[in-house]
Amino acid sequence: MLKSTNMNDKILIYTDGSSRGNPGPGGWGAIVLKGHNVEELAGRDDKTTNNRMELSAAMNALSKTGTDHPIRLFTDSEYLINGITKWVFGWSSKGWKTASGGDVLNKDLWEKLMKLTKDRQIEWKKVKGHAGHPANERVDTLATCLADDEDIKLFKGSIKDYPVDLTQPTTEQIAPSAEIKKKSKAYSYLSLVDGELQIHYTWVDCKERVDGKSGARFRKAVSKSDQEEIIKNWGC
Repeated sequence: MLKSTNMNDKILIYTDGSSRGNPGPGGWGAIVLKGHNVEELAGRDDKTTNNRMELSAAMNALSKTGTDHPIRLFTDSEYLINGITKWVFGWSSKGWKTASGGDVLNKDLWEKLMKLTKDRQIEWKKVKGHAGHPANERVDTLATCLADDEDIKLFKGSIKDYPVDLTQPTTEQIAPSAEIKKKSKAYSYLSLVDGELQIHYTWVDCKERVDGKSGARFRKAVSKSDQEEIIKNWGC
């Protein structure tokens, strides 16, 4: 178990979000490790979405840190990472419109997150959900307990007293890159058409469903856990 960290090291952050319905009651959880100090954060909303809770977790965690240290933030949300590292720049330059001309969802939170991340050294790392990493499991517990409006005690204190192992994720617990996924054998294919999710076990079936459908989304999953992550990131 990690027992200490040098104050000159990166600040480590773990975040997660959850919602019971889309929309529905939701919660978010975060762990912030700075030097020898650990602080758990959590919050909830009576009517929200999983994606809003993922963004809220990152925003609240970053709000607890200064600008004097680099940050490494672990999340299982592809939506969060792609949004803050890629999509927001195009959205903001186009008046917060999508490529199809619609309004960008969660604009209010993206704008706040952009301000929080401006001119800061932040390394965004995607960790596999439910891959057995203690810190990721802990923030998932915080998020789901808050979504269910359950009482849970939050920790704030020295890392030597913290019961959760904050050692950084192993290679196996880090989500594979898009290139690796592209070369991997498919476990399933997922399609989202008019808000309705379907799981297919051949590309032909998936392609037939999405071809010619405006706004349709589709993805290849390379494992059961990858399938679950895609469904979660789509807010289904």
